[in-house]
Amino acid sequence: MLKGHELDFKTFNIHAKVNNNTTKPFKGSEKLTKLILQNLLTNAIKFRDHNKASTQKTINVVDNAFGVRIVFSDNGIGIPKAAHKDVFRLFFSAQNNFNTGGFGMFIIKHAVRKMSGHISFVGDPGFGTVFKIGLANLT
Repeated sequence: MLKGHELDFKTFNIHAKVNNNTTKPFKGSEKLTKLILQNLLTNAIKFRDHNKASTQKTINVVDNAFGVRIVFSDNGIGIPKAAHKDVFRLFFSAQNNFNTGGFGMFIIKHAVRKMSGHISFVGDPGFGTVFKIGLANLT
């Protein structure tokens, strides 16, 4: 899933947990759903907290009357409050000391919109970030 990204997984300890609590198939774009999850996971790894012994990632998926709700949480470096309003802007990076292009969150936002969905997040420096995504079933 992370083809094209040069990450040395031996240098850090990642613990990922996926809870799929869906009861029916999701009828949405597989390509866009993978793109959303790939970008979230890439950012979670890139912006992990090096001061923590391990990197925790949790993905909870639950279906509802409209489609699915995905909650993606991590214990990374978090996002400063002052940057919250700009996170989804093209070329924006909340972390100037990282080599980023500022594309990932912009792509996620537009992929979610294309799937008639919504995205929100909470995050603070030192506490990680939680993204909540709602994606509609295609009819």
